[in-house]
Amino acid sequence: MSQEVQQDDRFSRVQATVPLQLRISAIPGAGRGLFVSEAVPSQGLIFSIAKPLLCIVDNSNEALQRTCDNCFATSGIHQTTSRKNLRFGRCLGCEVLSYCCAECQAEAWEHHHKAECAVLSRIRQDPRDKKEKSVTHKNARLLIRLLCLHNAGMIPEQKWDEILGLKTLMGTGQEGLERQVQSLCDLVTSYEVTSLDENVVRQLGHIQYNNNLAMDQPLLRDYLSYPAGNSCVTSGICLEPFASMVNHCCDPNSWWVFNGCEFQLRAIREIPAGEELTISYIGITENFNFRQEMLFHWGINCACSMCKKGPQGPTDGPLYRSLQNIQRLERESVTGCAPLSEIGAFIIDMVDEGGYDIGTWPIRHLYRQIFLTVTRKGNITGALKAWLKLYYVIEVASSPPQLPSERLNSLKKLISLIRTVRRMESPLITEHVKSTLPYIQGYLSRKLCESTEKCFGDVEVAKFEKEQFQMAFGHCAESFDDRARYVQGAKVLLGWARIFDIPESNL
Repeated sequence: MSQEVQQDDRFSRVQATVPLQLRISAIPGAGRGLFVSEAVPSQGLIFSIAKPLLCIVDNSNEALQRTCDNCFATSGIHQTTSRKNLRFGRCLGCEVLSYCCAECQAEAWEHHHKAECAVLSRIRQDPRDKKEKSVTHKNARLLIRLLCLHNAGMIPEQKWDEILGLKTLMGTGQEGLERQVQSLCDLVTSYEVTSLDENVVRQLGHIQYNNNLAMDQPLLRDYLSYPAGNSCVTSGICLEPFASMVNHCCDPNSWWVFNGCEFQLRAIREIPAGEELTISYIGITENFNFRQEMLFHWGINCACSMCKKGPQGPTDGPLYRSLQNIQRLERESVTGCAPLSEIGAFIIDMVDEGGYDIGTWPIRHLYRQIFLTVTRKGNITGALKAWLKLYYVIEVASSPPQLPSERLNSLKKLISLIRTVRRMESPLITEHVKSTLPYIQGYLSRKLCESTEKCFGDVEVAKFEKEQFQMAFGHCAESFDDRARYVQGAKVLLGWARIFDIPESNL
């Protein structure tokens, strides 16, 4: 039996761009699933939820001091807003959460904080908690907020039933999880946070561990230096029952991102009408063994098309032994990288002798090691060559494909490297190659603006990239639209990096 989401009052908070249906999932053992009744374009918005009730700021001191508990604006190293001169102030009641302005503090007070402030303050001031600092732990604060809102009658009965109906891993024998949940139960019992039955509290503890989502937000960051890490920062966790209805797949058709505290589900690829929506609970990786290990902790025996294929990289013989040796060298190295000679020889043996596709695990992982190693040595031209191979060849061939946000980060890193190399005086770069770099940089920067808006929508990060583009190129900004000129220059640059026969569709 199918259920039309838009006709159900329980889900009035969901703003969908296409009709959605709840019905029995096609994934074995998954129960219900969420389906689209109309096609969704690649990277298109599927649905959003403006302000979930349970959005919790991350653990770190920096996050608690420089992330707004209301709008989730973040400043400092992990900047998610272009607003200038933000002055974060801590709540004078609990002295745990911070706010970017008086308006946000007042809004958060009415939305949730008035129910939890006294409890957080009581725990923070208790000498018994000085060492544990339980009040800073995001999972503890999520459960405390949930219970305090319920005590205050601020969770509608229908939504409370939604929460209680979420799946858990209770009784599956996961001892580590049981200890974590027991610690939460002891905390809320010790401070008399709720009068609910102990079994219900335990169930809620399991629910929040099994169903919370990382609040990944796009970073605002120029490309004057190499972007490190991801294109998004995790600013907290969120428990939203409707989002929990989307089931797992290792090769998903959608992914989630947050714009401030707004949850968005977006399409990774074009999704045809009638297809079930899926996300990856463990991130995107080609590594079969890693996926299986992570999914075990979710109680998932995945039977998706990726997992049915089994391991795609070497599993025995000389290549497998070489891979094990590289992994040992990684563990023993201070930098976490194996020697370049070992990596290079393994990749040649794997592709040329073993006949493996260039997108097979662990080639993308190893090329990133090559990039990190040559960058640390100050070999920027070598770093550019490695990243050209990653961006135009390896990432395109990898399966499952990267998230659109990760692909954006790779593009930004490529632009950053090109910008640096074009300003260098080096005998390793011919004048012919160097003459192509300004237009390639401009064309790719324009592509970055367009791709950012397509990836995240017309939000702050998209506007930020447009401003960066205009600042970098001024009145020339509109001239970088000649694809034929870009393709011609890109082929010269790739030839310099000894990368040949790239289809124009990959450029």
